[in-house]
Amino acid sequence: LQGQAKPYPVHGGVALGMDDGSLVMLQMRTGNPIWEAVLASGRGRTELERLVDVDGAMQLAGEEMYAVSYQGKLAAIDARNGRLIWAKDASSSTGVSVDARAVYYTDEDSVVHALSRNTGIEIWSQPGLKYRRTTRPVDIGNALVVADYDGYLHWLDKDSGKFIQRKRAASAGILLPPVLLGDQFAVLADDGKLSVWNAKGSL
Repeated sequence: LQGQAKPYPVHGGVALGMDDGSLVMLQMRTGNPIWEAVLASGRGRTELERLVDVDGAMQLAGEEMYAVSYQGKLAAIDARNGRLIWAKDASSSTGVSVDARAVYYTDEDSVVHALSRNTGIEIWSQPGLKYRRTTRPVDIGNALVVADYDGYLHWLDKDSGKFIQRKRAASAGILLPPVLLGDQFAVLADDGKLSVWNAKGSL
């Protein structure tokens, strides 16, 4: 896996996803470690089977940090001390999005999932975008938006995971997740085309 999870500032510290499958919290001012949580450990007979990484976006909600690893787990962690609240087997390199009710992520096969924030129990999964190399789902209020390798944007209902609509944003693929801009979001395609959309799907 190429890339590095973006450092996430948390209450005077900074959370870092590591390529050994761990999530670490460091003091902002000194760089000293505060805690470490292991989300994945390499296992298997081949190097590919043993490949692990925390490479996607993580998110803080209240005092809970949510993160997912490749070939490991999606976990809710107490950001103050690193205590594991719950964990569920998962594999993703794109990261998570969180709202008041659920944690959303796209797995390595591009199936989109919603899990309960409190328990980690799956609420729904949407396999309709399987193998389309979709991005992390982005919360835009009443819906989630994901982009795919063919330049399409897909709106999913947050309660059920059902498709609401689909629009093509570019003729090239989109590898980066949409970026929120207030009540709008921006999408950058691989060919450099930038477009800005409102939550309902209008340019």
